[in-house]
Amino acid sequence: MTFCSDFHRMRLWLKEREAEDNFDNFMSFMIGGIDAVIAAQNAALAAEAEGLGICYMGTTLASCKQIAKILKCPDNVVPVAGFVMGYPNENPSPRDRLPLEGIIHRDTYKDYSTDDINRIYQERDVNGWNRYMSMPDLKELVEKSGVKNLAQLYTTVKYTRESHIKYSKNILDCLKEQDYTNHD
Repeated sequence: MTFCSDFHRMRLWLKEREAEDNFDNFMSFMIGGIDAVIAAQNAALAAEAEGLGICYMGTTLASCKQIAKILKCPDNVVPVAGFVMGYPNENPSPRDRLPLEGIIHRDTYKDYSTDDINRIYQERDVNGWNRYMSMPDLKELVEKSGVKNLAQLYTTVKYTRESHIKYSKNILDCLKEQDYTNHD
């Protein structure tokens, strides 16, 4: 399932009613994107309640330009979230998550000390590293790259600066092609 930031229909309605089109900008993309992510999460929860398994595809936004072409999305429609779903034939352990103290702030944002960061990421540092090292192909890649910890693995092997710049350009190009970048 793919969920899109979609102002196409609304902009057609505005045009038909001779109303100002104020939705051809980044703010509109963000509003539509938030709506799409909320819809995706509701669909995921509904699927899981029916016994289906889901796996979000992190590549949806990064590949939005290509996916928009495949789906023949008209102007003002940009894929932002997606997942595959089906009936699982296995029951894998849940992925590691950060403890709530690393996510929730009360009243105001509480910045993190070095001790906080070490405590919050302690379990992920160990379990995440062990998970990647249990995959022979990834283990070999990690060993060749010389990384020493999970944070370095993320920035050297998985999510490089070059890949993020490439994906960012892809998203910005898609927003331009989909008529979401008109602003003064």
